Amino acid sequence: MGADPLQPATIPAAGTAAIRSRISEIRALIGEGHLRSAFVMAWSLLEAALRTLDGEITTGPLTPGTVVQTLAMNGYLEPELERRMRALITLRNRIVHGDLAAEPAITDVELILSTIDAALTAHAA
Repeated sequence: MGADPLQPATIPAAGTAAIRSRISEIRALIGEGHLRSAFVMAWSLLEAALRTLDGEITTGPLTPGTVVQTLAMNGYLEPELERRMRALITLRNRIVHGDLAAEPAITDVELILSTIDAALTAHAA
């Protein structure tokens, strides 16, 4: 018998080094022109960064808005960066939920990657 689908999954913190190493995978996707995949993977790493920075969050998926808001509330993102990230949430949701016409720009993916770096750097300081 499988796991209870109503039971939230435990998602362990990845660690800063693991997150930074996965950024190279995203850059490879960008280089091959797979911007949609790179964009979604970047959001995944952003959530992984939050889980690493806030050891209290261990269960269930988080909404993109919650990820951005929590990073900002905990002082890992400046208000301007938070505002720019919030502007990408609708695009992220369109892509993840099947809008095949939604296309991110390279700058969108780079913004998420720079947000990850900013959060991890702020934590290290």
